[in-house]
Amino acid sequence: MSVEEYRRLLGILLLWALVPFPFLYIILPPFWLAATAVGLVLAVRPSVNIRLSQTALNLIGVGIIIAVAVAGGLRVGPLRPLGHLLLLLTSVRSLMVTDRQSFLRALLPVSLVWVVALTSSTHVTVVVYFCFSAVFWWWAGMRIHLTGIENGGRWTGRPLPRMRHAVVAAVVALILSIPIFLALPRLRSPWIAGRGGASSVTGFTSNVALSGVGSIAQSHEVAMAVRSVSGDPLR
Repeated sequence: MSVEEYRRLLGILLLWALVPFPFLYIILPPFWLAATAVGLVLAVRPSVNIRLSQTALNLIGVGIIIAVAVAGGLRVGPLRPLGHLLLLLTSVRSLMVTDRQSFLRALLPVSLVWVVALTSSTHVTVVVYFCFSAVFWWWAGMRIHLTGIENGGRWTGRPLPRMRHAVVAAVVALILSIPIFLALPRLRSPWIAGRGGASSVTGFTSNVALSGVGSIAQSHEVAMAVRSVSGDPLR
């Protein structure tokens, strides 16, 4: 694989990891949109090579910390600021891919982005996404492992993964995912802030007991709408 192929593959993997983010509540749109733009650049124009000095990287790092701090989100849970930080760092790391080693270093944060997307999703359709992801990541991993770069880009000649192996990986992933995603929506954890289906998932049980669960001010749902019968303003 050439450097351009590595960059294109990384961009496709990043875009695939970002698929659930438009439907989630945990990450704010500006952050996943920035990562999406980086993924599109890598997938469509892999020949674009950006080289930054150490000073520029340090300034970008300071800017990332400021952006994450301004966005906040700790009241929702630690996953929001950590997710923002991860997306920005992944975007910068992905743009800096210039060889196989830098590609492998960027592959770790991209995989973590996929993990955040998966763990933040509570809708049942995430099982399908998980199965397709297992096939895609398995195929990409085998391709990276078997091809590689030798002597400045010469192919190793070893075969790529066969389709029957990918099918077996998908079936195994589906079997392993069933108990996980049957239990996850029933945890009702306040750490889960994703939105799936027709209703959001919060830390409140179906039988709301404010004295035992917490303050209603911490919920994003409308608890009560009060109007005056006579139309006079309420005080």
